[in-house]
Amino acid sequence: MLRISCFLVVLLSLFTSCKDDDSSVEQSDTENFYALKIGNTWTYNYFSRIGDSNDFENLNVTEEVEITGTTTENSETYFVFTSTTTGDTTNCPLCPDEGVTNQKLRDSLGFLVDETGTIYYSRESVSDYLIDEYDWGNVYGVLQPEDFSIEVPAGQFTCLNNELYAILNDGTTSQGRDEIYYSEGIGYVFRKSSTVNNPQHILEKRLMSYELIE
Repeated sequence: MLRISCFLVVLLSLFTSCKDDDSSVEQSDTENFYALKIGNTWTYNYFSRIGDSNDFENLNVTEEVEITGTTTENSETYFVFTSTTTGDTTNCPLCPDEGVTNQKLRDSLGFLVDETGTIYYSRESVSDYLIDEYDWGNVYGVLQPEDFSIEVPAGQFTCLNNELYAILNDGTTSQGRDEIYYSEGIGYVFRKSSTVNNPQHILEKRLMSYELIE
Protein backbone atom coordinates (compact mmCIF):
# COMPACT_ATOMS: atom_id res chain seq x y z
CA MET A 1 0.00 0.00 0.00
CA LEU A 2 2.87 2.37 0.78
CA ARG A 3 3.91 2.31 -2.85
CA ILE A 4 0.47 3.24 -4.10
CA SER A 5 0.03 6.62 -5.71
CA CYS A 6 -3.03 7.97 -4.00
CA PHE A 7 -3.67 10.56 -6.60
CA LEU A 8 -2.93 9.63 -10.20
CA VAL A 9 -4.97 6.45 -9.88
CA VAL A 10 -8.04 8.59 -9.23
CA LEU A 11 -7.69 10.49 -12.47
CA LEU A 12 -6.69 7.52 -14.60
CA SER A 13 -9.35 5.07 -13.38
CA LEU A 14 -12.35 7.16 -14.41
CA PHE A 15 -11.78 7.41 -18.18
CA THR A 16 -14.83 6.28 -20.18
CA SER A 17 -15.85 6.19 -23.80
CA CYS A 18 -18.68 8.48 -24.86
CA LYS A 19 -20.75 9.54 -27.82
CA ASP A 20 -20.17 12.92 -29.46
CA ASP A 21 -23.11 15.11 -30.37
CA ASP A 22 -23.37 18.16 -32.61
CA SER A 23 -23.65 20.64 -29.78
CA SER A 24 -21.46 23.72 -29.99
CA VAL A 25 -22.11 24.68 -26.38
CA GLU A 26 -19.15 26.64 -25.07
CA GLN A 27 -18.61 29.03 -22.20
CA SER A 28 -17.90 32.72 -22.46
CA ASP A 29 -14.26 33.76 -22.34
CA THR A 30 -14.69 35.29 -18.88
CA GLU A 31 -16.00 32.01 -17.48
CA ASN A 32 -13.87 29.56 -19.46
CA PHE A 33 -11.10 29.05 -16.92
CA TYR A 34 -10.57 25.44 -18.02
CA ALA A 35 -10.35 26.29 -21.76
CA LEU A 36 -13.37 24.14 -22.56
CA LYS A 37 -13.70 24.50 -26.31
CA ILE A 38 -13.91 21.89 -29.04
CA GLY A 39 -10.64 21.68 -30.95
CA ASN A 40 -8.34 22.81 -28.14
CA THR A 41 -5.25 20.60 -27.89
CA TRP A 42 -2.47 20.09 -25.34
CA THR A 43 0.69 17.95 -25.44
CA TYR A 44 2.41 16.75 -22.26
CA ASN A 45 5.56 14.80 -21.45
CA TYR A 46 6.34 12.87 -18.25
CA PHE A 47 9.58 13.37 -16.30
CA SER A 48 10.95 11.16 -13.52
CA ARG A 49 13.17 12.22 -10.62
CA ILE A 50 16.71 10.86 -10.89
CA GLY A 51 17.40 9.13 -7.56
CA ASP A 52 17.30 11.58 -4.66
CA SER A 53 18.58 14.47 -6.75
CA ASN A 54 16.66 17.53 -7.89
CA ASP A 55 17.10 16.54 -11.52
CA PHE A 56 14.44 14.94 -13.73
CA GLU A 57 14.75 12.89 -16.89
CA ASN A 58 12.32 12.86 -19.79
CA LEU A 59 10.69 9.44 -19.93
CA ASN A 60 9.63 10.04 -23.56
CA VAL A 61 6.07 9.24 -22.62
CA THR A 62 3.84 11.70 -24.47
CA GLU A 63 0.18 12.42 -23.83
CA GLU A 64 -1.74 14.32 -26.52
CA VAL A 65 -5.12 15.67 -25.41
CA GLU A 66 -7.85 17.14 -27.60
CA ILE A 67 -11.40 18.25 -26.87
CA THR A 68 -13.11 16.30 -29.62
CA GLY A 69 -16.77 17.06 -28.96
CA THR A 70 -19.54 17.28 -26.39
CA THR A 71 -22.01 14.82 -24.95
CA THR A 72 -25.09 15.11 -22.75
CA GLU A 73 -25.52 13.22 -19.48
CA ASN A 74 -28.50 13.85 -17.20
CA SER A 75 -29.34 17.07 -19.09
CA GLU A 76 -25.81 18.44 -18.56
CA THR A 77 -23.30 19.09 -21.36
CA TYR A 78 -19.83 17.62 -20.95
CA PHE A 79 -16.73 18.19 -23.06
CA VAL A 80 -15.07 15.06 -24.39
CA PHE A 81 -11.32 14.94 -23.73
CA THR A 82 -9.61 12.38 -25.97
CA SER A 83 -6.13 11.46 -24.72
CA THR A 84 -3.58 9.52 -26.76
CA THR A 85 -0.57 8.24 -24.80
CA THR A 86 2.52 6.96 -26.58
CA GLY A 87 5.89 5.70 -25.34
CA ASP A 88 7.16 2.95 -23.09
CA THR A 89 5.31 3.19 -19.77
CA THR A 90 6.79 -0.03 -18.37
CA ASN A 91 9.04 1.79 -15.93
CA CYS A 92 6.51 4.48 -15.07
CA PRO A 93 3.69 3.05 -12.91
CA LEU A 94 2.29 6.55 -12.35
CA CYS A 95 2.03 7.28 -16.10
CA PRO A 96 -1.20 6.59 -17.99
CA ASP A 97 -1.31 3.38 -20.00
CA GLU A 98 -0.37 3.57 -23.65
CA GLY A 99 -3.39 4.00 -25.91
CA VAL A 100 -6.48 6.17 -26.36
CA THR A 101 -8.97 7.09 -23.64
CA ASN A 102 -11.95 9.43 -23.40
CA GLN A 103 -13.09 11.50 -20.46
CA LYS A 104 -16.17 13.71 -19.99
CA LEU A 105 -15.74 16.91 -17.99
CA ARG A 106 -17.59 20.16 -17.34
CA ASP A 107 -17.29 23.27 -15.18
CA SER A 108 -19.84 23.09 -12.37
CA LEU A 109 -19.82 26.29 -10.30
CA GLY A 110 -16.02 26.44 -10.54
CA PHE A 111 -15.43 22.72 -10.00
CA LEU A 112 -14.19 20.56 -12.86
CA VAL A 113 -16.32 17.41 -12.61
CA ASP A 114 -17.11 14.29 -14.59
CA GLU A 115 -20.48 12.66 -15.21
CA THR A 116 -20.32 10.73 -11.91
CA GLY A 117 -19.89 13.94 -9.90
CA THR A 118 -16.22 13.25 -9.10
CA ILE A 119 -14.33 16.53 -8.61
CA TYR A 120 -11.05 16.94 -10.50
CA TYR A 121 -10.25 20.56 -9.69
CA SER A 122 -11.49 23.65 -7.85
CA ARG A 123 -10.90 27.16 -9.15
CA GLU A 124 -12.82 29.10 -6.47
CA SER A 125 -13.59 27.25 -3.25
CA VAL A 126 -10.71 26.84 -0.79
CA SER A 127 -12.61 24.18 1.15
CA ASP A 128 -11.26 20.63 1.06
CA TYR A 129 -13.26 18.37 -1.27
CA LEU A 130 -13.56 14.58 -1.30
CA ILE A 131 -12.29 12.92 -4.47
CA ASP A 132 -12.62 9.21 -3.74
CA GLU A 133 -12.77 6.57 -1.04
CA TYR A 134 -10.54 3.49 -0.90
CA ASP A 135 -10.19 0.56 1.48
CA TRP A 136 -6.96 2.15 2.81
CA GLY A 137 -8.27 5.72 3.18
CA ASN A 138 -9.83 8.72 1.45
CA VAL A 139 -8.35 11.12 -1.10
CA TYR A 140 -9.04 14.87 -0.87
CA GLY A 141 -8.17 17.99 -2.81
CA VAL A 142 -7.86 21.61 -1.75
CA LEU A 143 -7.28 24.86 -3.65
CA GLN A 144 -4.32 26.88 -2.40
CA PRO A 145 -5.20 30.56 -1.80
CA GLU A 146 -2.30 32.14 -3.69
CA ASP A 147 -1.29 32.26 -7.38
CA PHE A 148 1.86 30.52 -8.62
CA SER A 149 4.21 31.28 -11.51
CA ILE A 150 4.95 28.02 -13.33
CA GLU A 151 7.48 27.61 -16.13
CA VAL A 152 7.20 24.60 -18.45
CA PRO A 153 8.43 24.00 -22.02
CA ALA A 154 5.23 25.59 -23.36
CA GLY A 155 5.98 28.87 -21.55
CA GLN A 156 5.49 30.64 -18.23
CA PHE A 157 2.02 30.81 -16.72
CA THR A 158 0.22 32.22 -13.72
CA CYS A 159 -1.56 29.25 -12.18
CA LEU A 160 -3.83 28.06 -9.43
CA ASN A 161 -2.71 25.00 -7.48
CA ASN A 162 -4.85 22.20 -6.09
CA GLU A 163 -3.03 19.92 -3.64
CA LEU A 164 -4.20 16.31 -3.37
CA TYR A 165 -3.60 14.25 -0.24
CA ALA A 166 -4.87 11.16 1.56
CA ILE A 167 -6.19 10.56 5.04
CA LEU A 168 -5.44 6.96 5.94
CA ASN A 169 -7.71 4.67 7.93
CA ASP A 170 -5.69 5.25 11.10
CA GLY A 171 -6.41 8.98 10.84
CA THR A 172 -2.94 10.08 9.69
CA THR A 173 -2.45 12.36 6.71
CA SER A 174 -0.24 11.13 3.89
CA GLN A 175 3.26 12.55 3.69
CA GLY A 176 3.04 12.69 -0.08
CA ARG A 177 0.94 15.33 -1.84
CA ASP A 178 0.24 15.86 -5.50
CA GLU A 179 0.16 19.39 -6.88
CA ILE A 180 -1.93 20.21 -9.96
CA TYR A 181 -1.61 23.56 -11.73
CA TYR A 182 -4.16 25.12 -14.09
CA SER A 183 -3.81 28.50 -15.80
CA GLU A 184 -6.90 30.56 -16.57
CA GLY A 185 -7.95 30.19 -20.19
CA ILE A 186 -5.03 27.81 -20.88
CA GLY A 187 -6.00 24.71 -18.92
CA TYR A 188 -3.84 21.98 -17.38
CA VAL A 189 -0.20 23.14 -17.21
CA PHE A 190 1.79 21.11 -14.69
CA ARG A 191 1.57 18.33 -12.11
CA LYS A 192 3.79 16.90 -9.41
CA SER A 193 2.94 13.30 -8.47
CA SER A 194 3.93 11.54 -5.25
CA THR A 195 3.45 8.26 -3.46
CA VAL A 196 1.57 8.13 -0.16
CA ASN A 197 4.58 7.84 2.13
CA ASN A 198 7.12 10.10 0.39
CA PRO A 199 6.96 13.90 0.76
CA GLN A 200 9.32 14.29 -2.22
CA HIS A 201 7.42 14.02 -5.51
CA ILE A 202 8.80 11.52 -8.00
CA LEU A 203 7.05 12.40 -11.27
CA GLU A 204 6.23 15.57 -13.19
CA LYS A 205 3.76 16.08 -16.02
CA ARG A 206 4.74 19.16 -18.05
CA LEU A 207 2.87 21.01 -20.78
CA MET A 208 5.07 20.95 -23.87
CA SER A 209 2.82 22.78 -26.34
CA TYR A 210 -0.81 23.71 -26.86
CA GLU A 211 -3.18 25.18 -29.43
CA LEU A 212 -6.37 26.99 -28.50
CA ILE A 213 -9.19 27.63 -30.94
CA GLU A 214 -10.10 31.32 -31.26
